[in-house]
Amino acid sequence: MPTPSLDMPKPRLANMVSLPFQPEVYLCSNTRTRWILDKGELYRDLEGEEGWAKMADYVGKTYQDVFMDSYRHALNTTK
Repeated sequence: MPTPSLDMPKPRLANMVSLPFQPEVYLCSNTRTRWILDKGELYRDLEGEEGWAKMADYVGKTYQDVFMDSYRHALNTTK
């Protein structure tokens, strides 16, 4: 699967986790999407999702694999 559908509702910030190496980027585990928090507003990080899809293809993984690896890392870092 490439990146998630563009037709995605905006998740609640309280249900997401931020990336430790990019604290303005939040991950939603329900939709497997990336979001950027800018001035209190969430915006879909389509560029970041495309980058992960390309990286996944390069290393022989799927976008979902890269998302979950990053999500788990973010959860382990915040504990």
